[in-house]
Amino acid sequence: MFSEKNNTNVMIQQKERLKAIQSSLRKNKMQALIIPNTDPHNNEYLAENWKFVEWISGFSGSAATLVITPDFAGLWTDARYLLQGKKQLQHSDIELFILKTSYAPEHIEWLTKNLSKNSSIGIDFRLFSLSDIENLREKTILYAFEFVDINLFEFTKKKQENPSITKVFELDTKFTGESRLEKINKIKKLITKKGATDFIITALDEIAWLLNIRGNDIAFNPLFESFLLISQNKTLLYIDQGKLPDSLQKKLEEDKIYTIDYEQFYKDIEQASKQNIVLIDKQTVNFYIYEKLEKKASILKSTSPVLHLKAIKNQTELENIKNAHIADGIAMSKLLHWIEKNYKSGELTEFSIGEKANELRSLQENYISPSFYPIVGFKENAAVVHYAAREESCKTIDSDGILLIDSGGQYLNGTTDITRTVSLGLPTEKQKRDYTLVLKSYINLASLKFPQGTCGYQIDAFARQFLWEHGQDYGHGTSHGVGFFLNVHEGPQRISVHPISIALQAGNVISIEPGFYLEGKHGIRIENLLYITEYLETECGKFYKFENLTLCPLEEKLIEKSLLTSKEKVWINNYHQEVYETLEAFLNQEERLWLREKTKNV
Repeated sequence: MFSEKNNTNVMIQQKERLKAIQSSLRKNKMQALIIPNTDPHNNEYLAENWKFVEWISGFSGSAATLVITPDFAGLWTDARYLLQGKKQLQHSDIELFILKTSYAPEHIEWLTKNLSKNSSIGIDFRLFSLSDIENLREKTILYAFEFVDINLFEFTKKKQENPSITKVFELDTKFTGESRLEKINKIKKLITKKGATDFIITALDEIAWLLNIRGNDIAFNPLFESFLLISQNKTLLYIDQGKLPDSLQKKLEEDKIYTIDYEQFYKDIEQASKQNIVLIDKQTVNFYIYEKLEKKASILKSTSPVLHLKAIKNQTELENIKNAHIADGIAMSKLLHWIEKNYKSGELTEFSIGEKANELRSLQENYISPSFYPIVGFKENAAVVHYAAREESCKTIDSDGILLIDSGGQYLNGTTDITRTVSLGLPTEKQKRDYTLVLKSYINLASLKFPQGTCGYQIDAFARQFLWEHGQDYGHGTSHGVGFFLNVHEGPQRISVHPISIALQAGNVISIEPGFYLEGKHGIRIENLLYITEYLETECGKFYKFENLTLCPLEEKLIEKSLLTSKEKVWINNYHQEVYETLEAFLNQEERLWLREKTKNV
C-alpha cells in the first residue's frame, strides 16, 4: 500500500535525522540535547515550524520531552499517551518513558544518573520558560551541568518555513462583554499595585483575550503570533503588520495601542533601563527573553494578572457559551443519529466520523473551526486516550463494538469539548459495567457542592471513587479549564490528583471527564463542560456548584441500571429531559424521534 511505503520513508528520514543530530553533538562536544514539545510562546498546540519532537521521533502527542545524547535517545510523556507512544515509537531508535507524575520533569533525573559532572547540554532558550530553567538548574546543581543556548533550526538542520500570512479579526463586545480598553485599564491598575511600570505578555491566548482579537496562526486555536507590552502611557503590540486589516489597525490606534513588527520585540527589550520595573510571568516568558531583559531592566516575577481574569467568564461570555453549546448539541445529536443509522453499511470509518463531526458543526451559527483534531477510536483504538485516526490507516466500522468520540468546536461565542462513548450493536456485560462506573463517577463529581477556596485536587477523588471500588482508574486528569473562543485547554484551574493550590472560582468553565481504558479491548470516557456558580451562603461561608453546559444524550444501551442508585437515576433523567427539551426544536422528525428514544427515563 502507498501509506505503508510512505510511512517507511518517513521512519527512515526520522532515523537519519536522529543520527545527524547525534553526530552534531559529538562534533560540538555536547553530551546531551533537550527538546521540549513547545514554542517560544509556551503553546500546547504548535505551528508546523516548531514540531521538532514529531519531526525527529514521529511522536505526535502534545506533551513530550525528547532527550538525545551521542548514543541514546529517549522520549518522556504522560500516561495519556502510553499506547500512542508505544505505537509511534515501536520502530524507532527512541526509548519511551512514561511519567510517574504528569508534567513532572523526570528526564532531568535520567540526565543526572547517566551524564558525567560538568556535562555540556544544548537547549534552545526560546523553548524553555524561566521557571523551566530555574527548575533545571536547581535539580542539577550538584552536577555542574552547563546549559548551552542553541538555535534548534540551525543545530538540527530543520528547514524554517515562512508561514502564510492570515488576517486577524476583532471579536465584538456582544461576545466578550467587555472592551479591550476596559480590560487593559484593569491590568494597568493591577501592575501598578504590584509595583511594576511595565508588563510583558508572551502567552498568545492572554494577548488575544485582552485585545478582543482572534487569529489563525495555529491549527484549532484562534491565536496569532505576537508579544504585548503594557506601560502606563502606552500599549505596544508586536505582530506581523501584514496580518492586521486597515480597519482594525485604525481602531487599535484610537485605543492608543500601537503596532510594531514582531521581530522588533527582541531588539526593543534590549533598550530597557533599570528605571523599568518589568512584570513577567516566569511560567510563560521564555528564557531567551528573560536573559536579555534582566541585563537591562529590573524584573518583577509574578503570575500574569491576565490569567485569572481570563479564566473567570463574565455574564455575557457565559450566556454566549450556553448558546454555543446548544449549537454543538444539535451537531452532536445529528452525528450520533447518523452513526447509528449508517454504521451497518460498512462504509463508515474512524476518520470519516471525525470529518462528519466537523461538517455538522460547520452548519451551525458562529462556527469557525474544530477546537482540536477529533479523537474517534473504535474497539481497541478507543483505549488510546488521544488517538488520532488517519484516513489511510484508520479502522472501518464493520462490526459491533465500542466507539469513543472526543471532539469540539470553536465558535465566535465559545469553545466546546465533548466526549461520548456509544455502543454499536449489543454491548457485553463488561462494557456495560465499565461504562456505568464511569457514568457514576461523572455524576458524583458533577453533583458536588463545595466551599469557596476549594482546589481541584481536593475533589478529584469524587470522580474516581466508584472506579477505585472495583480496582479501576484512569491516568489522565479529571478536568481542565476551557477558554472563551480560545484554547480548549486553559489554566490555571484544573481537577486532577496533582496538588496545585489554585482555587476553583465562580465563572470558571471546566470539563469533567472520567474514563476507563482496557488496552487491546475498549476505552470509555464521558465528558461534559460545566461552569461554576454560587450555590448558597451560610455561616460557614460561600458554597459553589457545577452547572451543566454540554447537551448530548448518554448511551442508554451501556447503562447497567442495577448499579445505579435512585438518586443517580433521577440525575440521568433530569439531564436527558434538559437535552431533549433544549434540542428537539432544531432537529428533523426522524432525529427528534431518535432523541426522544435516547433520552427516555432509565
